[in-house]
Amino acid sequence: MNQKRHPGPKLRHPQRPGAWRYSRNGGEEKYRLIFNDAQVGLFRSSIEEGKILESNDCLARMFGYRSRKDFAAEAIISRLYVDPEARGRLLGLLREQGEVQGYEARFYRKDGGKIWLRYSGRIHPGKGYIEGVVVDVTEQKLTESALRAANRHLEQRVEERTLALRRLNRKLKAEIVEHSKTAATALERQQQLIQADKMASLGTLLSGMAHEINNPAGLILVNVPVLKDAVEDALELLDERLEPGENPRIAGLPYGRMRERLPKILETVERSARRIGRTIEDLRDFSRKSDPAERVPVDVNARIDSAARLCRRTLKEATGHFHSYLSDALPRVAGNPQRLEQVLVNLLLNAAQALGDPEEAIEVRSWSADGDVFIRVRDEGSGIAPEDLPRVLEPFFTTRRKLGGTGLGLWLCASIIEQHGGELSIESAPGEGTRVRIRLPGLAGDAP
Repeated sequence: MNQKRHPGPKLRHPQRPGAWRYSRNGGEEKYRLIFNDAQVGLFRSSIEEGKILESNDCLARMFGYRSRKDFAAEAIISRLYVDPEARGRLLGLLREQGEVQGYEARFYRKDGGKIWLRYSGRIHPGKGYIEGVVVDVTEQKLTESALRAANRHLEQRVEERTLALRRLNRKLKAEIVEHSKTAATALERQQQLIQADKMASLGTLLSGMAHEINNPAGLILVNVPVLKDAVEDALELLDERLEPGENPRIAGLPYGRMRERLPKILETVERSARRIGRTIEDLRDFSRKSDPAERVPVDVNARIDSAARLCRRTLKEATGHFHSYLSDALPRVAGNPQRLEQVLVNLLLNAAQALGDPEEAIEVRSWSADGDVFIRVRDEGSGIAPEDLPRVLEPFFTTRRKLGGTGLGLWLCASIIEQHGGELSIESAPGEGTRVRIRLPGLAGDAP
């Protein structure tokens, strides 16, 4: 007898995902075991009310219930959203797309606590329910929140540290500026000491030289008048004894020419000897040690003349047009003669260095107004660039450093004038030369 083979249980696919059922031999029970033991939340709920139609134990525990039966009996999902509008947004997506993946929302637990859940599932409008899978992402959200808080804290600390570093940077910059000023002051004092030492050495040298130079110069001045008389007498005798038309040669020149030149030669010798004496005296005055606080009545025109004599050679080499226009009616000023002369010498030397052509002129002028004495040194040189003009009175600023400039000359001049209660100002433009003006208060009661 033929025995029929039993075909075994047939497998069919239900409407809800994951709900595979066996038609025979306990297949549905196996499905239930798989459904309930899943490590993610599985559910089916009504669309409108959000009532739980079916869920597993994992989802019930997520919401704080002991069993899925209690969860289904008591929970209404639509009432458990922390943000009531979150469910409306979810339903809108489901109706528009039919399904969603990874939609996150926050829910209340039975004990009042809050959890974050991530939902993926489908909507079945014809059957009136939605179903899907839920994962508890509360720990992840807490970690992300902690990371954001830590990041904000870190950013705040970075910002605070940045502000602190900026304040420290500003403080360091201020200290650097102050240190630079201190260093500049120290260097300035060093330069002044060097200059003072040079002046002292020059004064000592000139004191020794003055006697050696002044003695022969004095002898020349004493003997030139005698020589003049002797030459005059000799020429008269020669005139008497020479025959008409006779023109003997004397020192290689015809007598007639020599007779004209000899008096002029003697005048030149006398003037030169006097000039030597004045130059020595000017150098001695210029280099003589003096107290910067010394205040005596000073004849400004005399200081200008002395400074011009000291700079005579430099001025002569620089220009063929040096002019001096000095007022005869100047009040004297209270000051230090050597320091004021030092200012004038520096200004004249600067003017000479600014010239590029001997046809360019240098002019020094003095006048008085409202009880003050004014001095102006003007040159027709190259002028000063606009960007450099505001800095020319700063210590150590120079455009001639490659030529040995220290940047202390004009600054020292301005400092000396300020010490005398006056002011020094500069006007200049490229190609238009430079004008340095000095104002000094005249002595009260000394007005002309």
